[in-house]
Amino acid sequence: MEATCANPSIVTASRTIQPYRSPALSLRFLTYRNKRFFPYSLTVTRCSTTKSRETGQDSTFESSISLKKGLVLDLGVSKDSWDSEEIGSPVVKRFLSDNEERWYMWYHGSSKQNPVSDCIGLAVSNNGIHWERGKGKVESSDDVGLVMSCGEDWWGFDTASVRPGEVVIMSSSKVRANSSVYWMYYTGYTTETVEFQSQGFTSGLGNPERFHLCDENVEKSRVYRSLPGLAISQDGRHWARIEGEHHSGALFDVGSEKDWDFYYIASPHVVFHGDGDLRMYYHSFDDKPGEFCIGMARSRDGIKWLKLGKILGGRISEKDGSGFFDELGGRYPCVTRNKRDESYVMAYEGVDRNGKTSIGLAVSKDGINDWKRVQDEEAVVAVGEGSAWDNEGVGCPYLIEMDGDSDHQWRLYYRGVGNGGRTGIGLAEIAMGGEQFELEEDRDGPLELLQSLRSKATELLLREEWEESIKVYTEFIDLSRRQVSRNGGSDPNPDSIAKLRRSLCLALCNRAEARARLRDFLEAMRDCDQALEIEKTHFKTLLCKGKVLLGLSKYSLALECFKTALLDPQASDNFETVTGYMEKCKKLEFQAKTGAFDLSDWILSGFRGRCPELAEFIGLIEIKKSEFSGRGLFATKNIVGGTSILVTKAVAIERGILGNGESGEKAQLIMWKNFVEEVTESVRKCGRTRRVVSALSTGQDEDNLEIPDIALFRPDEAFETYDDSKQSLDTEKLLSILDVNSLVEDAVSAKVMGKNKEYYGVGLWTLASFINHSCIPNARRLHVGDYVIVHASRDIKAGEEITFAYFDVLSPLEKRKEMAESWGFRCGCSRCKFESVLYVTNQEIRELEMGLERGVDAGNAVYMVEEGMKRWKVKGKDKGLLRASYWGIYDEIYNSERLMKRWGRKIPTVEVVVDSVSDVVGSDERLMKMAVEGMMKKNGGCSNIVEMEKILKLGKGVYGKVVSKKKAMKTLLGLE
Repeated sequence: MEATCANPSIVTASRTIQPYRSPALSLRFLTYRNKRFFPYSLTVTRCSTTKSRETGQDSTFESSISLKKGLVLDLGVSKDSWDSEEIGSPVVKRFLSDNEERWYMWYHGSSKQNPVSDCIGLAVSNNGIHWERGKGKVESSDDVGLVMSCGEDWWGFDTASVRPGEVVIMSSSKVRANSSVYWMYYTGYTTETVEFQSQGFTSGLGNPERFHLCDENVEKSRVYRSLPGLAISQDGRHWARIEGEHHSGALFDVGSEKDWDFYYIASPHVVFHGDGDLRMYYHSFDDKPGEFCIGMARSRDGIKWLKLGKILGGRISEKDGSGFFDELGGRYPCVTRNKRDESYVMAYEGVDRNGKTSIGLAVSKDGINDWKRVQDEEAVVAVGEGSAWDNEGVGCPYLIEMDGDSDHQWRLYYRGVGNGGRTGIGLAEIAMGGEQFELEEDRDGPLELLQSLRSKATELLLREEWEESIKVYTEFIDLSRRQVSRNGGSDPNPDSIAKLRRSLCLALCNRAEARARLRDFLEAMRDCDQALEIEKTHFKTLLCKGKVLLGLSKYSLALECFKTALLDPQASDNFETVTGYMEKCKKLEFQAKTGAFDLSDWILSGFRGRCPELAEFIGLIEIKKSEFSGRGLFATKNIVGGTSILVTKAVAIERGILGNGESGEKAQLIMWKNFVEEVTESVRKCGRTRRVVSALSTGQDEDNLEIPDIALFRPDEAFETYDDSKQSLDTEKLLSILDVNSLVEDAVSAKVMGKNKEYYGVGLWTLASFINHSCIPNARRLHVGDYVIVHASRDIKAGEEITFAYFDVLSPLEKRKEMAESWGFRCGCSRCKFESVLYVTNQEIRELEMGLERGVDAGNAVYMVEEGMKRWKVKGKDKGLLRASYWGIYDEIYNSERLMKRWGRKIPTVEVVVDSVSDVVGSDERLMKMAVEGMMKKNGGCSNIVEMEKILKLGKGVYGKVVSKKKAMKTLLGLE
């Protein structure tokens, strides 16, 4: 995913949030050898405030508190306020528009009723100084107060406390809404304590810190396990947690025992650097040197993170005296981009040798390397003097760059601690002057330039800046080829040419890696093949090519690549990696040939972790002309209910959270726009994808469409040839294709498995889009990650067309006609024909439907249907068709004890009705639910073996044979 984000320094130019773009990077003749650092000149002023009013409270705020120097938010006044005991961790946003200025502050707080459990609240302001707050939970999108409490899942990482780290206004392909949404990165704490040697230093070690508690030796020095989490919101008040890859729901775990962040991870602060480049700064305690350290991680999508290590720690003064203000390290980093020179500025909480805290600043050109403290020995913001409200400690800084052409003004919000451990949130203003870095151009010779380009490209690759690394590698490759061509026959030193060719081989391999990450697999294959022309057994290239072939679903070719890689001497150091890929190829190859998929273990784990890896699979089907409409999929042999028919990956998919009303409609339009762009890019990059998508219907001239061979959709049939044209489909044609063939994940004939079920999703699965509608469907689909699994919902005969239910087929004929019309077609299935004839020739049917419209008793209606079928000579499967049409009244009577007492002996049993309906329309969740409830009522909560087998058979019709373990199926059915 590539994310777009609002200005990471928080100050936005207007209400409409525009994505921040990093300036284009020119690498020709540019070096970093001649850096000159100029220290900032600093002026720090603590700000005063007037009244801070709390919603629903008396407006006479205590004057002794409101007039304290620098204090802008004190503890909640009411004893029952959610933030009456302790507050801190301010995260502040400023929004500017033509008409108003708005400030939001998220902060943590704890109440007197539960002083050791932190929650997150929101206060608002029109100037960043006078804040409006609430004493309870928010009720509406305009309310203020408590917005996020601890997690309720016992296995979660945030069950004890939550504290905000950063709020980023961002949109992404993983989460879509009607506009950019708030992403809150926060620290979640559990009740799990961590024990380690602190070298006699206990003050300020607690995680989280507790200032207001009296028992110094117990709670204040306790260290609880904490991890970073993510939640999103459309209004900044109502938050939905996003479950990360860690089993606890956190974004990532602590490090191993030898790592600096082994004990906990806290205060995640995220900065948007550019498209697909988010950076997280966080802190932990490294017990080896005995200091707090700040480290960082990077991500392309804001959800999956790669740790880069620590960037700032403690330092020991060589002078006598009290030492540095951050001798024991730094924590609570707040990093922002300096709008004047695009450098990075970090405010952090420094801890001295006595555990006292103050605030320092550091700067870096790239936000990763060479962090330099602005004031080497003294803190930028120290504790208040005398009896000041913050005379015991200051920390948890949050830095905002203000607009203005004169002095470079910044606002620094921070947590202050005063006498008795009383906390508050304060504000200081900082004026920064001076320049930071200056770059000097330098023109190097070709070899020096090659070295510079290679170093820069490698750095960009390691940072996962794929597009930029491709540009630099391309420049390096072109220059290398010119050098080889120019000096190949005349260079007196053949070793230099050989070395250059090896560098060229590695550069082609690395560019292939970057292209593969962008899913440009064919260009990646081209690079791999060119690299192997230079060195046939180049280990890294063979490994890269194997992974690219896996991405193209060519499992046997990928396996051969990995086997060849094992012959290289380097393979001995990477044996487990290569053999792991080989086992993966064998597993996927087996799935692709047999259709033997199993999701049972994933289901039993509660859908934790990543979705299972699936192979593309096409079963016993072919494409033929359909009697329903255009073309369709047909079974070439008998297919047993639950059997997988096909498994295919989406060309593109877009997911998001939809609101209600107009906002939801707007969100859908934004999602559709992004979805179209993703498909367009996929079609442009890959000739095979273009051919497959082109074969789909535009909705015009359906009867004369060409019937494509099913082989077109098999990824392993023929290897793709390189295509330099990078063609795109005609936009109008592509839009028509997507309009007709796109599938919504949450549909009547579909189940979404795992985390994605919380989102609205639309995608293009090419072969699945050939499946037409029928009111007697025989197939359903499961959505697992980006894959769709189509399986038989009942037994299918050879030659029978594979069909879905596009809408609810457990409905009367007239209702189904209305829904078909809204889809733009008329259903001509055998069921519709049968019921149409019966409706025209039978007066009783028409009277029955008029009675249903008037609200006739459901028991009487079911009795009329059952007795009527005897008179109308409706037999066999036709009974199931009528029962399906009037399913609503059957459902009502079987779920009513009153009606069953009166009518139960006059109508068929639940089992008879469920069996007859599922026999004609396939398995359905409602049929399955009724069968389960009927069994439990009948047997007093105990299961009967025969009836349980019938229910499990219905379950296979809904979920397919991919759920092979009975325990997993029972879990899905709610029987475990």
